[in-house]
Amino acid sequence: MYDEDFSDFCGDFADSDGDSVAKRYYDRYRNTYRVETAIYDRFPIVSRNFERREVEINIYPVIYKVYCDDRNAGMQILLWIVEHFQAAICKGIFHTDHTISEMICCDKKTESDVILKYIYEHPEFEKIVLGMQSDASKTGIPWYCRDYVYYLCKQQDLERIQSSYRTLLNNPNLDKKEFQKAILLNHTIFYLKLNGVRRVNKKLYDFFKLEIASIGIPVKIDYLMGKLNFEVQSEAAKEVYDDSPNPATSPENKDDIFNQTLKVMGVWYVDDEILERVSVGDKVTFVPEPENEYDKNAVLVQDAKGNKLGYIPRQKNRQLLFDMAAFGAYGVVNFTGSIEKSIVIDVWLQAKKK
Repeated sequence: MYDEDFSDFCGDFADSDGDSVAKRYYDRYRNTYRVETAIYDRFPIVSRNFERREVEINIYPVIYKVYCDDRNAGMQILLWIVEHFQAAICKGIFHTDHTISEMICCDKKTESDVILKYIYEHPEFEKIVLGMQSDASKTGIPWYCRDYVYYLCKQQDLERIQSSYRTLLNNPNLDKKEFQKAILLNHTIFYLKLNGVRRVNKKLYDFFKLEIASIGIPVKIDYLMGKLNFEVQSEAAKEVYDDSPNPATSPENKDDIFNQTLKVMGVWYVDDEILERVSVGDKVTFVPEPENEYDKNAVLVQDAKGNKLGYIPRQKNRQLLFDMAAFGAYGVVNFTGSIEKSIVIDVWLQAKKK
């Protein structure tokens, strides 16, 4: 299952008498697997930095801390658990959904997609964490709707969106009374909107439409179709993720030219008090940061009072710098979310040259 040699992070752990790891750490009196104890025994990076009791009581924060400090070490722990404790995953004794959600949160702080990229590049791993995990929330696998579908949209992989959806929907270990197709579709469409997606291609739209129709309950069908048409808007779209949808905001001057819709990166770091004051329709300004140590093309996004809101995505900032020099540019907020700490803006170019 591993693509890299992670031996630096592992202790010597040969199975005695051929016993499997899971069998050795199975507590038959409590009918459970001592996954936490196994992690403490297996990984020196854990035993050196945490007390045994801390690991056994707070395993998820421990893995999160390891992952934030060392992505390879954190991934190794997760991969090892998935390889050796699939029965514990199926029974909900260990929750990969909780661990992966925290890893995604850690990645967001550095604007990276380490764990999502790994899941995407390893379909067999995806089948376990989506198709076998007995989830903690009882309403599906939260990170799938919240983050993974959007990641697949960015990869423009329509087939994978459909296959991963079916993998999750057919997971036999989910609570079918609580986890229903309508809930999955509702959350998926909602989070596409939250991530700034305004258009999907017609094939993906038709796929969602068929899945909604298959629910067979008129009230739910009408509700979800309303959300699909309002929040995803597939009409006339040519790509899975369209960077140039119709603007949701109005320009300062009627002759200004709409450029694109962007999700501001790094909003995770914005103080809650500042974020709460950001409203749809607010103007934001762009400030080049040529001295930025991480990216000389970095473009800072500020509110009207000069508060830092985040940055233009790295793959978009060079072209925006050119447009700013040629025309002048500003942004208008078209969405803000305080729970997920998200800001989406429409970029407008000034009609007259500077």
